[in-house]
Amino acid sequence: MSKERRLRWYLARATRFYRRDLAKARKENADKDARDELQHGYWAETDELQQELEALRTERLVRQAHWLNVLYSPIPWHSEEQRNDYWVQGSMTGKWYLTAKGHHEVETAIWAKMKARHEVRALWIPWIVAITAFITAVGGVVGALIGLFSILKK
Repeated sequence: MSKERRLRWYLARATRFYRRDLAKARKENADKDARDELQHGYWAETDELQQELEALRTERLVRQAHWLNVLYSPIPWHSEEQRNDYWVQGSMTGKWYLTAKGHHEVETAIWAKMKARHEVRALWIPWIVAITAFITAVGGVVGALIGLFSILKK
């Protein structure tokens, strides 16, 4: 099982348990403090999982950006703050991950780079088709000549 799938499974499991416990607390007419305690426990458990998932997603995106040689905003390692417009440092994990704006910026840059690469490759397609057609035609002419010479030889 992949790490992402395992984290998603744990997150779904925690959510399922929280919903079950909250429904049980409501059924038993638990006071607001008890329900708030359940909510805070759920947040404490799922925040770490969410941050791990975001860090994994960011790691994959940054790896792809490096492979394509795409520039993106750097991680603010030496900043006093734990976030900026593009990066957030997880409070539970301490790992840096991209914000929604950061993801959008990096993904847009990656797609632009991939599109440019495909457009360069697309320029060669008409030439490849023309050369293939020419080779096929030459092969047909050679085959016809060989057939003609074999008939004339007899």
